[in-house]
Amino acid sequence: MIRGQVVDAAGQPIAGACVRAYPQRQPYLELVTAADGTFVVPSISTAPVYVLEIRAPGCATRMFDLGDGSPEARTFQLRPGMPLLVQVHDADGAIPSHVEVLVRGDNGKGWQFWTDAMPEVEMVEPGTYTVIAYGKGCRLERRLVVVAAPTTVDLQLQPASGRTIRFHVSGADPTLVQDAECSVEVQFDREHVPIRLSSLHGKPDAHGVFERSGLPTDATLFLRVSVPGMRTDPPEARLAPDPREGCIDMPFVLRQRPTRTVRGRVVDGDGRGIGAVSVILYAAHAGKSECSTDVDGRFVIETTACDGELLRLWLAPGPRVFDSPTSLHYHRQRARHLHVFVLPCATELVLPTRPAPRPEG
Repeated sequence: MIRGQVVDAAGQPIAGACVRAYPQRQPYLELVTAADGTFVVPSISTAPVYVLEIRAPGCATRMFDLGDGSPEARTFQLRPGMPLLVQVHDADGAIPSHVEVLVRGDNGKGWQFWTDAMPEVEMVEPGTYTVIAYGKGCRLERRLVVVAAPTTVDLQLQPASGRTIRFHVSGADPTLVQDAECSVEVQFDREHVPIRLSSLHGKPDAHGVFERSGLPTDATLFLRVSVPGMRTDPPEARLAPDPREGCIDMPFVLRQRPTRTVRGRVVDGDGRGIGAVSVILYAAHAGKSECSTDVDGRFVIETTACDGELLRLWLAPGPRVFDSPTSLHYHRQRARHLHVFVLPCATELVLPTRPAPRPEG
């Protein structure tokens, strides 16, 4: 159960605000706030991970990630908003079908929709937004928009030109190949997070071919193929911006994942083993595996990771892993500390640590 109150920028309660709760793997639940701006979301999911979408007249629509959906009462503040309308049409002025539109603000948050169900005016906070429209057989259109007043964005789609990416997936039986998930992510120079459009994802045909055209020449493209229980060679393809147009053929070979054992030892600055440290190994394809070090600081984890893949190792509580040739991510006090390393690890991993710094204040 989640209790909350919706207030405006001045802290005054908002009555009649629309609250949509999105539990994990469940249909959303829609509520309306009471006269004092309060609402209650009942427990409707065995995995209560919620995202709240809140709308109110004159206010910008906001999404709130509640993490674990803890039951304590919370206050959700809305800010004044400006109307933003995105219109998409072709050369004849008609609304094309099955075109995906992405609107994203400088903070990385936004929304997506399809032209089959065009939204009405969306209320947004003043700021700069990236508007992208893409449909199969059309060129990806992108526009930066500064919203400081009511704004209408008019995007006209053109026939596909620019870069075409053609995947060739092989190395396994045809049934397995056709189960592969192929994806293209686009990252522009000013964007820190790659853009994920569902229309740029899909499965290969009977010949193992997946193709998307109309991709921009001034953007970095990330190509990936995912099949449960398999790895791909290469694991990922990164294509730098290139002003030339044309088709790029990318072969991806599927290979079986071996089961292997990762052995390691967590030690202090003097080389002494640290016991009772929780070790979590995370592989993007297979989730996480967890164990604890023994009195000598040693641990053993089974995984299906392959040589050359990036793994993430978390230690908890307390110790901080020294900077390594890859990277060190140090989080808040009492959070687990992430050390990134790369296989092969035929020899034992030795992870030197030092005490975490004391919190300020």
